[in-house]
Parts: sequence; C-alpha cells; structure tokens
Amino acid sequence: EHTRAYLAVEQAQYEDMLIVDYDTPFTNFRLPPLTLQPIVENAILHGIKPKVGGGTVTVSLTEDDDNWYITVSDDGVGFNVEQQQKAQSIGLTNVRKRISRFPNCSLEIASAPSVGTNVVLKYSKI
Repeated sequence: EHTRAYLAVEQAQYEDMLIVDYDTPFTNFRLPPLTLQPIVENAILHGIKPKVGGGTVTVSLTEDDDNWYITVSDDGVGFNVEQQQKAQSIGLTNVRKRISRFPNCSLEIASAPSVGTNVVLKYSKI
C-alpha cells in the first residue's frame, strides 16, 4: 500500500513520462517497512527520469512453496552492475540490512545500459 501511494504521487508529478504496471495477483503478506519503496524509487530516479521520453516501471509478485518474489523492472537507462556495486546506494544498502534480519531473503539486481533494470527481492515465507 505504501509503494502504491508513493507511485501515485510520482505518476502525478511525471504525468505521461511514467507508466506503472502492476502484476500483483496476491498481496496477503507483509514486508518490513521501507523495503520495496526504495527499490521503486531507484527505478524512477535512476532509470526512468534520465531516459528521454520516460518509461515504464513494473511491480510484480510471484511465489513458490517457500518464497515470495517481488520484482521491480524498468525500461530505463540501465547501468553497469559492476560499477554500481562499487558505489552502493544508501537506499539499497538499507534494504539489504532490513532483509538480512530474515532467513533466506535476498536482493538480486540485473541491469544493462540502454535496456533497463530488474531487481528481485526474494522474501522467505518461513
């Protein structure tokens, strides 16, 4: 709910420059506060905002027997993952700290310049 509210504000600000798609067939689970929102914020600020013409952020949820997978994708400017790892962002550092308190949780980032970024938050059901 917090992330949807944040995205509504961003869509009002960026108007046609930001499209948001949701593929969230279920939402009956809880994440630690401010876990998803910084990931979405990074997608907008570092992916969509610098892209000429704007772009799309997609938030999707899937699950298996043991985990929920929250994926935030953007078709923004992308980046070199190796360089990003050297200059870790405060938002992602805080997210990693939050999820490190929970067993079997992880955050994976894939990106390509001029293609976009895909961030997968694996959150254990245990």
